[in-house]
Amino acid sequence: MSTPERPSRRHAGTDADPCSDADTVAHTADRRLRRMGVGRADRSAIVETLHTDLRAAQADGRRPADLLGPDLDDFLRRTLAEGGHTPDRPGAARLALVGTAVAVPAVVVASSVVWSGLVPLFTATVSPLLHLPHTGVAGGWVGVGLVSFVAALAALWLLVRGRTGARPTVAAGAVTLLVAAAAGIGCNLVVLQQGWRITPASISLQVASALVPLALALLAARWWGLRRAAGAGSDA
Repeated sequence: MSTPERPSRRHAGTDADPCSDADTVAHTADRRLRRMGVGRADRSAIVETLHTDLRAAQADGRRPADLLGPDLDDFLRRTLAEGGHTPDRPGAARLALVGTAVAVPAVVVASSVVWSGLVPLFTATVSPLLHLPHTGVAGGWVGVGLVSFVAALAALWLLVRGRTGARPTVAAGAVTLLVAAAAGIGCNLVVLQQGWRITPASISLQVASALVPLALALLAARWWGLRRAAGAGSDA
């Protein structure tokens, strides 16, 4: 683990001052490494070595900032690079697979909530009050799409929270998932308008018309998030 030259007093406390002792610095470093996507084994080894070095420095009367420099995150990134540690970054394909699998029960729940609760409630109360036409199947599917969109965006945030490129991934997902919801609604309406009998094939087609756009949306969002994160890292 590299140790930078001792910085001047003017810069020594800009980042590490809140971490005034070895235990606090080690705890903070562990949390930030987890946020960077470092696996548990690598994280434990780095934090243990860092804690030992900090205790030794503390015994010599030096402050954590004297050992780490002014920026703890920068010190950890250099340590990762020098040690050959690879952050565990969930890639686009992995996220699309996991997110799509999670979305199956979410779509089922959304359909149940909309068709058994929201559509009858809207038809019985809001539609007569505002003199709106009965939207029927189309309105129900729009409701399913909106509920599924909100659930998918929340699931995406949970899956990438604390990971590299999380913020641009969620920002892109807000766009790609909305497009996917619209595509899923449109495809299902087209299938229903054909008047086909309910068969395993027709059900599979409806499910695929919802899940395929969802998987592509997650794939695109995560690809964009990692691309933006990589660009930010190269600029730094």
